[in-house]
Amino acid sequence: MAPPMYADLGKQARDVFRKGYHIGLVKLDFKSKTKTGVEFTTGQVINLEKNVVSGNLDVKYTHAPQGITCTEKWTTDNVINLELAADDALGKGSKVSAVGSFSPYTGVIILIMNFSFLLSISAWNVIGKGQFKHENAAVNFEADVFNGPLLMGGMVLGYGGVLAGYQTAYDAGSGKLTKSNVSLGYSMREVNFNLSM
Repeated sequence: MAPPMYADLGKQARDVFRKGYHIGLVKLDFKSKTKTGVEFTTGQVINLEKNVVSGNLDVKYTHAPQGITCTEKWTTDNVINLELAADDALGKGSKVSAVGSFSPYTGVIILIMNFSFLLSISAWNVIGKGQFKHENAAVNFEADVFNGPLLMGGMVLGYGGVLAGYQTAYDAGSGKLTKSNVSLGYSMREVNFNLSM
């Protein structure tokens, strides 16, 4: 099994404190899956201090033979997101996705066109994303063309439950390294350990 992406290293430990221990918030999540494989997830967050309620409805369908996943998200802010993703489309371990977002009240449309290039109609922002997974490695990269340009990437190597990862970001405009993180971990069925610097 491939190791997780860098952003997911130590996620199980972080979730212990991030999910369910929110002071001043009431959070409800419900998940259901049909016999045909359609997943429904609803969530609601009530901020007791601000007296604000927000929620979302997610519907996810996976067509396993072709490796295609369709995910639709609708929020109480009246934003509709749709993602189509294909695993192993360009080669084993690759992922190609197309994402669309629409806000009827503001009229803002955001499209991620072929091979994960983001085209924002309102701000003309272009982001290229990619990821690759292998039995012993997980690599992801992202390039934000107009903000910097900013190049970001992460890699996790894993063998026998031992994980080592590195994440970096480089601002080409200023010529400076803006992020450099190292993580070591151990992950088995019941035991997870992670140290990040």
